[in-house]
Amino acid sequence: MLDVRFPYSGPGLIKIIGVGGAGGNAVGRMYERGTDNIFYAICNTDFQDLNRSDVPCKITLGENLCNGRGCGANSKKGKAAAEESIDEISSLFGDGSIVFIIAGMGGGTGTGAAPVIAKTAKEKGHLTIGVVTMPFSWEQENRINKAKDGLRNMLATTDAIMVFNNQQISRTYEDRPVSEGFKEADDIIASATLGIADIVENPDKINLDQADITAVLKNSGVAIMNTGEADGENRVIQALTNAVEHPLLKGRDIGKSSYILIHISSPKEDEITLGELNGVNEFVEKFSKKGNISLKEIFWGLSVRDEKGSKCRVTLIATGFTLDDVCDWHLYEREKNKPSTDHAPIIDLDDWA
Repeated sequence: MLDVRFPYSGPGLIKIIGVGGAGGNAVGRMYERGTDNIFYAICNTDFQDLNRSDVPCKITLGENLCNGRGCGANSKKGKAAAEESIDEISSLFGDGSIVFIIAGMGGGTGTGAAPVIAKTAKEKGHLTIGVVTMPFSWEQENRINKAKDGLRNMLATTDAIMVFNNQQISRTYEDRPVSEGFKEADDIIASATLGIADIVENPDKINLDQADITAVLKNSGVAIMNTGEADGENRVIQALTNAVEHPLLKGRDIGKSSYILIHISSPKEDEITLGELNGVNEFVEKFSKKGNISLKEIFWGLSVRDEKGSKCRVTLIATGFTLDDVCDWHLYEREKNKPSTDHAPIIDLDDWA
């Protein structure tokens, strides 16, 4: 079997690690964007899945336990595979400061191994952020319950966790072909992850540094993060609105947050004006007027992009939520109560492990 393990000790400040099939696919799309100064790696028990990816740094988890054939949707086996490969995993975190762990919950490798990898990164002193997806409601109830357990394990082993619900994605893009729907989901995850990387990597006119990112995200629990873009009249407010009112953030009350970070950027040839920034204060005041006694501080930064056009881009991060605030549990209950269909039952391979 080809050894695709490449322990890394380079200078990358930000590290993005995909775990399992879903995590590896999402990280593969990010890698294709060619973002500088970011280190990418993928970890999987499935050798063939690893081999299909263009991401150069790959770790085959649990080679003795799984023989490169996956773990059959068995999350306990996924956890054991990561523990078997703990030395290779540890080699990913020799330096760097911010680590993202990307995984899908409900299967075997992502659900079982991602918390082990996140715990390793956090114990080495890295700011560790989990970015995870939850299953579709039509998936077997056992898989959904397994995803909930994995989600709680990720919450316990990271500084912050961002949750994206596949069922909400399905409802939002229900008319799209399946491949486009999954690409949309990967792009949303990429925007959330790379939006934070963009803040750290790009020098600001009004600076947001890594200490600000850490203050917002360190031991913060559940976080919401999104980007929004707009041009034309009122482009700053419209970009902020687009970030907050994205269909996949429907029902998320930013007013419940403990910390908010807002980063605004504009092109060099059409830099935003001081007058346009007045709208930011009006936007933020909406939160403080909601009686939000938990809001401790708002961080904000401003940068200029070396590109043409007039589009304003806003990155918004808010923290201090609970899983109940972001997981849309009601979607699963609603779908469960629908009449049964003629679909063949999904076989859970845990029964065969």
